[in-house]
Formats: sequence, structure tokens, C-alpha cells
Amino acid sequence: MIAKRKLRNLWQKYEIRDDSLSLKFHSFQKTFVIPFDKITNVEIRPPIVIGDIFRRRYSVFTHLRTLKMDFCDFNRHLVVEKEGGFLKQLRFTPFDLEIFFEELKRKYSEYISKKQE
Repeated sequence: MIAKRKLRNLWQKYEIRDDSLSLKFHSFQKTFVIPFDKITNVEIRPPIVIGDIFRRRYSVFTHLRTLKMDFCDFNRHLVVEKEGGFLKQLRFTPFDLEIFFEELKRKYSEYISKKQE
């Protein structure tokens, strides 16, 4: 599934593959490919990213290792937490947030069940 490219996600390409999540970050001409094996948590969070520090959801240190890929400070957005590497969180706003989130959970579950067979 590829999320629609719109202004609020800065026309960036967010794609769910069978075994990974691909996030094309135009500003740095970089594509982040996160294998499902490396994802530790995915959730929908409210706007104003720094507010998570005051909500005691994440520490300041975690916030410093977060990449905001679009206008997630102004919209509900997805947080993908991962293991390994300097960046621990990627925050982004797919156009159809709930649909993208449900599809990501479904693909992740399918991947895990296939891996356990």
C-alpha cells in the first residue's frame, strides 16, 4: 500500500511492503527502509510532537533521536519506533492515517505469522 501524497505529508512517499516499511524523505534524498524485524512499536499520536515529553510518554533523549518527516506537529501522526541505529523514532503523517495504520498492523501480523511457521 502506498499512501496518497498530499501537502500535509509534503508529497513524500510512504509505502508498506510485505516485509518492511519504506519512507522516502525528499529533503535529504533518502529512503528509509525499516524491516519489520526492526520495528518495536507503531502507534498513532496527537499533534505537537514535543508535547509527548510533557505527557511523560517519551524522554528528552528519545525526542532528540526522532526524525519528523513532514507536518506531524500539526496533525495526528504515526510513530514508528525501531531498534538499532541513531534514529529511534520516525514520525510521519500518511494521508489516510487510520487506513495506513490498520494496513501496517495487518502486514506486520502476516509477516510475523509466516516467520513463525
